[in-house]
Amino acid sequence: MYCSTKQLKKGIPLICRLFMATLLYCLIISISQNVMAQTYIDVPPDGPNEVGSLVTAVEENGADDVIFRLERGGVYWTDANITSVGYHLHIEAAEGEGPPPMIRPAVDLDGVSTHPIHAEGDLTLRGIYYAGLDDVGNWNGNTRLRTENTRGVLDNMHFDFHPCFILRSDADNTSWFISNSQFRHMGQETDPNCGRVFDSRGNNTDSLVLVNNTMYLGTHFVIRPHGGTVNYLEFDHNTVVDWGYQIDIGLSKEVVFTNNLIMNVGFRGNSGREGVGYSDQSLLTFMRADSIEAYNDADRSLVISNNNMGTMLQEYQDVLQEHFVAGEPLWEEPVQDPFLHDQLIDSVGQHLVDIGVLVMENNIEEQENEGLTFTDRPDFQNVVDYVDAFLTDPSQELPAPWDRRDNLDVGVDEWRDFSYNTDAQSYTAAENGFPLGDLNWFPEQLQAWEDGSGPVSAENPETIARAFRLFDNYPNPFNPTTRIAFELANSSEVIMEVYNVLGENVETINLGTRSAGFHTVTYNAHNLSSGVYMVRMQVGNEVQTIKMTLMR
Repeated sequence: MYCSTKQLKKGIPLICRLFMATLLYCLIISISQNVMAQTYIDVPPDGPNEVGSLVTAVEENGADDVIFRLERGGVYWTDANITSVGYHLHIEAAEGEGPPPMIRPAVDLDGVSTHPIHAEGDLTLRGIYYAGLDDVGNWNGNTRLRTENTRGVLDNMHFDFHPCFILRSDADNTSWFISNSQFRHMGQETDPNCGRVFDSRGNNTDSLVLVNNTMYLGTHFVIRPHGGTVNYLEFDHNTVVDWGYQIDIGLSKEVVFTNNLIMNVGFRGNSGREGVGYSDQSLLTFMRADSIEAYNDADRSLVISNNNMGTMLQEYQDVLQEHFVAGEPLWEEPVQDPFLHDQLIDSVGQHLVDIGVLVMENNIEEQENEGLTFTDRPDFQNVVDYVDAFLTDPSQELPAPWDRRDNLDVGVDEWRDFSYNTDAQSYTAAENGFPLGDLNWFPEQLQAWEDGSGPVSAENPETIARAFRLFDNYPNPFNPTTRIAFELANSSEVIMEVYNVLGENVETINLGTRSAGFHTVTYNAHNLSSGVYMVRMQVGNEVQTIKMTLMR
């Protein structure tokens, strides 16, 4: 659940996070309610000299009520696009132990491979290793939503070896919900302007939500909604390490950017050019909305809170500074330094602060190896070599900054461990005392976070009790659903009542007994008319009330 800018100005504690597991569960349930039953199809992996079993299975059996289940440890070569037309494509790993199934592109008789998934309907992927390395060593692969008003739900995925971007929207009003996944090795040796997790390709996005993910070793923007609008952007509890360019907020209207651990982002240096979306030596870049028809800057609401950002290893700083001092800058209009970000937000972001729609608070700058040390991160020298070559001649084939571990294409057991020391400031700097970054690296803390309880303390493993609080709904105004968050100090029975402006009770909902901690409830006002309503929540003898507005 998220707090509004108005709440932050009032000083109410920030509870700006979404229980992603609950959201994804609700998304899948909402889809399953529209079908009579679900059919599971167990797809056998490809054998020696065989390709295309998954492509064929989808072509022959694809439908809303079908879930394609892939064998753990199996490899599925795609000899053509997996394309769904007008139905919900759902592919997941089979239950049980063992490595995840792997999807990889295969080359045809001409030595060319294709992008594996082009969804022309809703898409769900769970528990799969999605490697873009084809069988002759070329990088190829991205996942696309190709029609309007569709959504992609990705959970517990691994993405690797993608030359330009992993997730792409080819139409307006798509939504992406990505959780508990890892992304690495994004980019090309011959094109440094590739290497992104998400790219809207100039299309307008409804929702872009990334929660509890780890991303490392990419060469361009982490996300790029550049050229299109985003109605709602959430970037919460993500770990991003060693990424070439900045994080582009762009023309996002509602933003919740919280609890992230950002290390060594922007190692390629700064363009130094105004008006291209990544100037001003900042880590977060914005665009002004005053020139578009959808909304104005005054209509936006953005929260940047409880992040560790702005840190960079000295080795990266040294090679950047060396090239700047040694010769003529490569940039058309060079800034004072080629990188060395001296601010979190750019000039457009500062404009949004000045007009009162962007709130920034509780962000820290804890340096890697000067307070925080990762358990197992890639060798940074590979990135230093890449930066050195790029600044010398960006047109040359560049030495890839990728992890040099052997057998990178055999499974997820070789992936790095981005847990870090528990005495770091970042370990308790997230909202409500949780660790910053992807909580999957701290399983006990992740479980407490998902349960809605307080963080587990090393000295006292008891969860932290809090008072009863009712927080404003989000979104507000809404149509027809909104989310309401509340916080309990003790296990209690919770009753929620909704009243109209005349004081008439229009609905009473007994939420039952809820445990101590944070909770969210989704309220559906499909049977109500537009107007202002009061939500009255009773916990024992305590009562709190909020106001919400329904706009049809």
